Amino acid sequence: KKSKNGEVGSGRVIPLRQGYLYKRSSKALNKEWKKKYVTLTSDGRLTYHPSLHDYMDDIHGKEIPLMHTTVKIPWQKPRGSRTQGTSTSAS
Repeated sequence: KKSKNGEVGSGRVIPLRQGYLYKRSSKALNKEWKKKYVTLTSDGRLTYHPSLHDYMDDIHGKEIPLMHTTVKIPWQKPRGSRTQGTSTSAS
């Protein structure tokens, strides 16, 4: 978006991180990896666009709100989870 004074991106939240990632398409027949321009903002939004140009023009973007998202890491217990006490007393 261009503002009245011609600045590109004016009025948007400044990203904490930005760059390119590869996203796998969800189509069942032709799963391929596509390069996307991605931003992460301090208000917990992950946005991705087909290109930097589309990001600058604020078109064709998709957004994922991360504030209420849980990330599961394989072989790692979730934070705050309690394990059942196992007694290891010697006989």
